[in-house]
Amino acid sequence: MTKKIKKPEAEAPKLKKSELGIQGIDYPIFCFKHLCKDYDIEACTDEDKKAFINQIVNLSKLGWKQIEISPRHGMGYEKIKMGSIRPPRPDFLTPDVSELYAFRFSGEKPFLAFRNRCILHVIYIDSKFNVYDHE
Repeated sequence: MTKKIKKPEAEAPKLKKSELGIQGIDYPIFCFKHLCKDYDIEACTDEDKKAFINQIVNLSKLGWKQIEISPRHGMGYEKIKMGSIRPPRPDFLTPDVSELYAFRFSGEKPFLAFRNRCILHVIYIDSKFNVYDHE
């Protein structure tokens, strides 16, 4: 009697990093891994926490084009030079990063983020207006 050799099951194809689907996304994806101590969600009041969450939910529903044309104190942003920021520069930011995006929540309170394509790495939640000079 001859034994039948069982064929190995086909493996699922592996995806290259360039095929993971990040390109082509036209809305912000929020990352909180790099939030700086003393400028994180714990430094916010309950009211500010709620306003912050509402703002990121609303921003995530918009495309980058809509955000770019929105008022800076609404759903838009302004760019803040790294030289204007008081706390120490986070280690993960390379020297070529010259500015952060400042978005608003709870009135005019800003949160600052570094944009890497569609990902917004939130670094500072400035609920006390002391990360940079506000004019």
